Amino acid sequence: MISTRSITAAAITVAVGGLGVIAGTQLSSSQSGGAPVAPAASLERVVRSSDQQASPRPAVQQGAAGVYARSKDAVVFIQSQTDQGVATGSGFVITADGLIVTNAHVVAGSQAIQVKIGPEGAPQSARIVGGSLSTDLALLRVDGAQGLAHLPLAAASPQVGETVFAIGSPYGLAQTLTEGIISATGRDIEAPSGATISGALQTDAAINPGNSGGPLLNLRGEVVGVNSQITAPNGGGNVGIGFAISVPDVLAQISDAGEQIAPQSQAGADTPVV
Repeated sequence: MISTRSITAAAITVAVGGLGVIAGTQLSSSQSGGAPVAPAASLERVVRSSDQQASPRPAVQQGAAGVYARSKDAVVFIQSQTDQGVATGSGFVITADGLIVTNAHVVAGSQAIQVKIGPEGAPQSARIVGGSLSTDLALLRVDGAQGLAHLPLAAASPQVGETVFAIGSPYGLAQTLTEGIISATGRDIEAPSGATISGALQTDAAINPGNSGGPLLNLRGEVVGVNSQITAPNGGGNVGIGFAISVPDVLAQISDAGEQIAPQSQAGADTPVV
């Protein structure tokens, strides 16, 4: 398990340094003030897919349209104001009271963060409550939120060849759906801090700058990974080699921020940060 540490917007700024948020090298997109915020002491319990007995899901083989229809209202478009301009990225809600997962590099150096939840969501403020540059994961909170649509985290690891879907905001195009498969598991990728992130998923689902932090979903609509990087020779766009940080790392990050979650069982080269 990768060691993690809590971060604030200011701490991310120091660690990332001159990396910034450059379109084409990170999966957050850059465009052209508020104060940094401190991590929260604790977080509410995240509901795993096997905990959601009150909301049974349809049959697994339902296709892209069904997955999108059930997931879109929990996918988040993120705008992060920095001293270099506005960076955009993606995220997803994991609790009804407004806890959001994204990539640390999406909100690195943020002075203010705005989110739009779902296709019709109005802009609202969010704050960083935890995260780590070593895992390239960050947790955001929308204060006062209630009854939000949220995505379950898959209890079982995906298999090579399994169909997956990415929803996010490539180049600022919110709520974009793409489809692919798990091309490989157990990949090592490099975090913005230079640390190695082990156990990443490789996928050929199209992800591009702006997809960072968005969910990689299985046919049940469960999150199997957080879209984070692509292999893009010469800084270009998607060539069918993308990487997502796996659910165990997400759970470890949540735990590091103050929540203990028991595991649940259920059947069922040039690598720029994106």
